[in-house]
Amino acid sequence: MSDDLVKRLHNFPMLEGSKLCKEAADRIEQLEAELVRTFNNMMQDAKRIEKLEAALRGIIVHCEVPASPNAEALKMFARKALEGRDD
Repeated sequence: MSDDLVKRLHNFPMLEGSKLCKEAADRIEQLEAELVRTFNNMMQDAKRIEKLEAALRGIIVHCEVPASPNAEALKMFARKALEGRDD
């Protein structure tokens, strides 16, 4: 939708307002790039939230059995998830 508008603004005839049109087109492109970055960040955040939820579910289940051999592994899993590490 805005691609056509951006092209039209960039190709506006060399009249008095053409500098303003080119600035507007540049700003539209900047805002679109920022929108893409924001969306990508939101997707990364959603994946991290899923990992945190999985870690919390595991901790809750194993907290009921304090002597569980997996308790330490779950603590490490949760800690890594909270720190944003995948390793």
